[in-house]
Amino acid sequence: MNFNNLYNRLPVFMQNLACSVYGWKENKVRFNKEFEVLLEEYKLTQYFNVNSIEDYKLKKLALVLDNAYKTVPYYHKKFKELNLVPTDISSLELLNLLPVLTKEELRNNQDLMVSNHYKSSCLHEVHTSGTTGKALTLFKTSESISAQWAIWFRHRSRFGVNKGDLHVNFTGKQVTPTSQTSPPYWRFNAPANQYLINMQHVTNDKIVDIVKFLNSIEPSFYSGYPSILAEIARLAVDRGVKLNHNSRPSVIFCGAENVLTYQKDILEKWTGAKVTDQYGLTEGNCNLSKCEFNNYHEDFEFGHVECYEPELLPDGRKRGKVLGTSYSNLAMPLIRYLTGDIAIWASPEFKCPCGRSSAVIESIEGRIDDFIELNDGRRVMRFDYLFKGTDSVKEAQVCQYRIGEVVIKIVLRDDDFYNVKEKLQKEFSKWICRETKLKVLQVEFIEKSPSGKFKSVKSFINN
Repeated sequence: MNFNNLYNRLPVFMQNLACSVYGWKENKVRFNKEFEVLLEEYKLTQYFNVNSIEDYKLKKLALVLDNAYKTVPYYHKKFKELNLVPTDISSLELLNLLPVLTKEELRNNQDLMVSNHYKSSCLHEVHTSGTTGKALTLFKTSESISAQWAIWFRHRSRFGVNKGDLHVNFTGKQVTPTSQTSPPYWRFNAPANQYLINMQHVTNDKIVDIVKFLNSIEPSFYSGYPSILAEIARLAVDRGVKLNHNSRPSVIFCGAENVLTYQKDILEKWTGAKVTDQYGLTEGNCNLSKCEFNNYHEDFEFGHVECYEPELLPDGRKRGKVLGTSYSNLAMPLIRYLTGDIAIWASPEFKCPCGRSSAVIESIEGRIDDFIELNDGRRVMRFDYLFKGTDSVKEAQVCQYRIGEVVIKIVLRDDDFYNVKEKLQKEFSKWICRETKLKVLQVEFIEKSPSGKFKSVKSFINN
């Protein structure tokens, strides 16, 4: 019996205990002494002027490039091929001479990407779920994980939220078994002071019970995928169930997906809360966080962000692919890493009213996906967790041509179609919906948009 089957058989109080044990282990990695130091440092550096930001970046990039040249086999080879030495020119000039790193290049050279300065036993193995179509395995230092969480909590601090505040996280992870047909449809992670509600229970027949629970607590904030949060609000508004004044969160932190206008509108209408988000990746190579005036700012202390292959717009803005170079993860540095997303940068003359001088990004265009409508009326936008552990899948796209049926197109690296198909059908039935028919099709390639954008979810009904 695997852990998931065992967990599903446990009584609710034991499931809460299991969530809390998991939360305790996560907190040990994320929130160490270095986290506290970095968080306070980042709260100060966010107000650096332009010159101080440039000096900061040059120093960080110099360390990253020197480390990559000396200890990372992949980059040492690249430097030699290009006849480059880190000490010969400035770090920014050197950076621009290096080639772009794609997800496929990273995956194909995974072993060569890890620094020989670190023992594998001291590193954390992390897996991406491939929201832009390509799953990856990464290795991180504890320092890089705490740095990323310090950046994320700095974003939260801009809206008056502190670590340890009571909150509710709306997640795709199945913390409450889908087989459960009566409350409670939530679980509690005590070390994080966090209630968890998974999307499989966000349905019309359960929304009244869920809102009743939300009205029994006084959370500081909500967090989660905007598609799940917006579905909660939509169902609640449709059923006429409201949040009590004392139970309303002050802010909603969205992540992993672009927040669409209709999602923001329905969330603000139902909760009265400020809706904000930040752009980050599991790869940890760059980060953008919104300020109080709803503008993304480059988190320059965490990584260097470039606009690659820029298209100049008439008003001085520019659109391009997002490239990121990480500072904190010296064990597996990602230099000029192509995230797969497209963004629009504000004009250089734009000055954000918040007083921060870091680069302003107006929007992340490459993260807007469609939703799939299930037989029971639920709208689902995220399917990336279905592909965890499926290394055979090079790219995947979830499509819908008619209600009651979902088509997953996959590009494979090998001839493992039968096993992949069987796994996806099993996981879809388990995590998404048993009543919706699933077709899995193997294709040679998945068409991109004219701008090169990859849509992981594409509906031919809602467009």
